[in-house]
Amino acid sequence: MYGYYGLGQWMPQERLQQLEQMQDYTLDLERAEELLIRDGWVYDETGGAYAAGAGKLRHKLFGEGYKPLELTMTVTDDNEAANKLAAILGDSLDQVGGKLTIRKLPFDRALREYYRQDNRAFDLMFLGSNFSYLFDPSNTYIVGDQYQGTMNTSGVQDPRLEELARNITAAQPGNREAYLNRWMEFQDYWSEVLPMIPLYSNTYYDLFDSRLVGYFPQFYWSWGTAILYASLNR
Repeated sequence: MYGYYGLGQWMPQERLQQLEQMQDYTLDLERAEELLIRDGWVYDETGGAYAAGAGKLRHKLFGEGYKPLELTMTVTDDNEAANKLAAILGDSLDQVGGKLTIRKLPFDRALREYYRQDNRAFDLMFLGSNFSYLFDPSNTYIVGDQYQGTMNTSGVQDPRLEELARNITAAQPGNREAYLNRWMEFQDYWSEVLPMIPLYSNTYYDLFDSRLVGYFPQFYWSWGTAILYASLNR
C-alpha cells in the first residue's frame, strides 16, 4: 500500500500505475539517522555528543532539558499482527538510538484514546480502517482543535492536506476524470505528510444466496445496513 485507500475501491484500479510510482517506504536506517541528526537528536542525556552503543538513546534539547528519543505504541489485546509490527519497529528504532515502549490496552479503551474521549498516552497505534465505496474525505483532515479526535483522528493539522481532501468531491458530479485527478493529487501529498503509515489492504468477499435481492453493500456504510433494505425472493 502506498496511500490512503483500499484495494476494494475503484480508484486504485484506475490509477494503479501512478500509485506504484509513489514512495514505497523502503527501510533505510542510514537515511533515518540523517533525518534524526538534522532534526537535532544529537545529544546524550548529559548534553554531550551522542555516541552509538547498546542501550544508549539519542536526546534532543527542548528548552533547558534533554528529551530522549522514546515512542510509546498502543497495542490492543491478542493482536498478533500488531505485536509483530511492534517488534519490527522496536528493533529498527533501537538501531538508530531510540526506544519503543509497548502499551497493551483492551480494544474499547484504546478507541477511547484514539477518539480523544480520554487523554492520549501513545505516539503510535495499530488500527485498521474500512473505506466506503463512495469516498469523501472532506472532513477527515479538517483543521481546528475542536475537530481533533471526533472528525480528524490523525492529530495532523495541515491546511494543504485539508484543502486537497475537500477538493476531491468539488468536481462537477459525474466528472470521473476530474475526481480521479484530484484523488491522485491528494494521495501524492498524503504520502509526503504521512499522517498514517499504510501497511496492507484486506480483500473482502460477500457470499450470499441467489434468492437475496436488493442487497448492495457498496452503497451503504456496511453490510449490516445494506441487509435492512434487502429481501428474499422465495
